[in-house]
Amino acid sequence: RSFAQLLEEFKIVEPMVWVLEHLDRTFNLNTVASLGLEGRVSEEWLCSGRASGKNLFRWQGSMRERLYTKNRQTLFVALEEAV
Repeated sequence: RSFAQLLEEFKIVEPMVWVLEHLDRTFNLNTVASLGLEGRVSEEWLCSGRASGKNLFRWQGSMRERLYTKNRQTLFVALEEAV
């Protein structure tokens, strides 16, 4: 089985693509394409995140901007409350 097939089998394609896409963009790599995983998540989904049991958030800008900003509150917008 391929790596992509294993991700599908364990139903973790989206979270893995989220990590790999940000890795690619931050370090100018091509991991997502080389694994045949391109087009699996939307740009909106890539700009969102959720800590376990926490609210869903979206941010503006790149992951690099998110990592290096001094005032993260200006980047984040709460989308929904955790249930």
